[in-house]
Amino acid sequence: MSLQDAFELPPDARVQQTGGGGSLVSRVRWQHADGSTATWESRLVRKRGFIEVVRNGVVMRIMARPAVAVRLRRCNDLSGVSFFLGGGLFTLGALLAQYGGASLPPIDWTFLIGGIWFSTGAYAALVQEQLGLTPGSPADVLAGLDDDERSLRADHVIKTGLAPASGASA
Repeated sequence: MSLQDAFELPPDARVQQTGGGGSLVSRVRWQHADGSTATWESRLVRKRGFIEVVRNGVVMRIMARPAVAVRLRRCNDLSGVSFFLGGGLFTLGALLAQYGGASLPPIDWTFLIGGIWFSTGAYAALVQEQLGLTPGSPADVLAGLDDDERSLRADHVIKTGLAPASGASA
């Protein structure tokens, strides 16, 4: 399977760079025929809900709809708190077992409740990934900012006027 098959890039787009650990792709940068460069980064999409597009030296962030952005933040918060509580209960269970601080049933319950919290964190992270913008998403945000019916509303694009952090040029 090629990268073009995994990511539904616009027909005029050409992949410039990919990144990620091993076989995992967590970053894709491509260039449109008009010279603009778009960057999809998994972490930014999941945590903040935007994709960066560089056109004529200006960085624009294509933002998720406000309702989606709120859901992304809530999922991120729930995931973080759940992993923290689950990990804390696993640690507590291990300490109780190691130093004989409790009988077996309370230790079992500590691990069980820690596992429930940890699983909740994993599920929230999965939901967060599904909510994030992906190339080829229904909003069609990656097909070009100026295409007729697919043009974005002005409140979804933030022009920062800054060079991209990765050092890419337009």
